[in-house]
This record gives sequence, structure tokens and C-alpha cells, in this order.
Amino acid sequence: MWCPASSGRATGRAHGSWLHSGQLGGLGVGAFVNATMQPTAGEAALSSSVGMWATGVMALMTFAVSSRDYPESWVRGFHAGAAMMAIGGMAVGGYLGHRYDFTRGRVLLMDLGAGVGGALAVALGFLFQGNDVSGRGLLAGAAVGIIAGYGLTSYLTRGMRFTPEANIPLRASPMRGGGVVGLGGAF
Repeated sequence: MWCPASSGRATGRAHGSWLHSGQLGGLGVGAFVNATMQPTAGEAALSSSVGMWATGVMALMTFAVSSRDYPESWVRGFHAGAAMMAIGGMAVGGYLGHRYDFTRGRVLLMDLGAGVGGALAVALGFLFQGNDVSGRGLLAGAAVGIIAGYGLTSYLTRGMRFTPEANIPLRASPMRGGGVVGLGGAF
């Protein structure tokens, strides 16, 4: 790993110091944001979620369009881009969470929608292409599926309010050869 303080390769001790510095910096920023803005659980959840999914989509698309040769400068640039995407995604998610009404439950459903969208895109790729499906196509399809699933779930849950009277039950029933999972709710 490259370490600017050592002007070359990092030692084990340098790895630990960089890791601890990053963690302390994150804790400091979190304490500052909590003290100044008083975010709700929904705002914090949306900020984390958008940062995470934006970074994942960026990584999928980067590997979908790049060659298989990854020099050290490319790896450094990729990690810097991933860090910037995560920070930018968290900032955008925090802004949207502060501006619009998001609950933690709604954000968790949006995360579920993103995961299902990405998995469905990969499954459809194999369904229609079989063994001829390309790795780059799967990566790009998964990225598009994640974005579509996240956006669709966000749209479908826009009027959902989680109150004790309108909760969402999850049912799972085993049956011969598999099982049935059901999700219900009032919109």
C-alpha cells in the first residue's frame, strides 16, 4: 500500500496509524454533524445508504469498462475515486434526507430494492444469454439494476408512514421443495 508519509511502501505500523486516523476523523465528523445539525435516524440512514450504493455502482461500472491490466497508479486512482464517491454520496443523501421525509424503515426497504434490482439484473442476464453472458455485461447490468431498484422502491414507498397501526409484516412459510416469503403493508 502506498503511504504519502513514508514516500513509498507503508509498513505495518503505518497501516495501523492511517487506519486509526481515518476512524478518528470519521468519528469527529460524525460528532460535529450530530452536534450542529441533529439529524434524525432517517436522515442518517439515507446518507449512509446513498454513499454505500453510489460507491458500489461506481465500482461496478469502473470494472465493467476498464481493461484487465491494473497498474498501481490505476488502483490508487480507483481508491481515491471510491472515497470521493462515498463522501459525495453521503453528502447528497444527508441533504435529501434533511429536505424530504425519510424514515429509517423506508431507507431499509430502498436498500432491499437496490439489492433485489442488482440480483434480478444478473439473473436476467443469465436467463437470456446463458453461458454466453459477458462479465462486463453482468457488472454493468448489476449497476443499472441497483439504480433502478433503489429508485423504484423510493418511488413506491414515498407515501409510506411507519406507525404502529400500519406496520409491515413479514411472513415465511416452509413447504415441500422450498418456501414462501410474503411482505405486506398499507401504502
